[in-house]
Amino acid sequence: MRIRLLPAGTGGQGSSNPLCPTEVSAGHSTTRRLAPSGGLCYSGFMRVPGIRILSLLVLAAAGAAGGADFVGPDSCKGCHPEAYDAWMQSKHARAESSLTDQQKKDGRCLSCHSPEQVTQATVNVTCETCHGGGQYYSPEYVMKDSELARLVGLVDPSEKQCRSCHDASSPSLRPFDFKESLKAIDHWSAERARRAADPSAKK
Repeated sequence: MRIRLLPAGTGGQGSSNPLCPTEVSAGHSTTRRLAPSGGLCYSGFMRVPGIRILSLLVLAAAGAAGGADFVGPDSCKGCHPEAYDAWMQSKHARAESSLTDQQKKDGRCLSCHSPEQVTQATVNVTCETCHGGGQYYSPEYVMKDSELARLVGLVDPSEKQCRSCHDASSPSLRPFDFKESLKAIDHWSAERARRAADPSAKK
């Protein structure tokens, strides 16, 4: 069996994937995709010695090349219901609606209040504003491999990232306290407690 990477839409069923590993049968021109259509291609081919690292690098480059790779918070909800509910109760979920009509036309305001507003699904400060566009890391089989998920776009937010909006130029009259603000947007404790109580729960 030979493995090769083919551009999206070739060698099998159409997919929006930038690159997809495909099995090519010896002596035949037919190909077979090694991962589900519509998701990031990552499957048994990674067990081939030497191929895994090369493939991770190729997939990481493909993820970094995507500009509009935001899928919206509803895509996160299925696997992270507690995090989604906590986000829905936060000011981040209403960041864009807190602006006046005039401010909604001002790019300086939108750059923090709704930075990824490509569609209505990505309005406000969403999961992906902090965790990176999820097109390539959101499939469950990618999320189960934390190394791969990070390589294709999953971000672990930092204080510096928060302060890119919550800074001295922010019109807020109250100074930004990172530790206190982090408590206010805690969307991980309930989910971690559920996983600890039920190891078979979705990761």
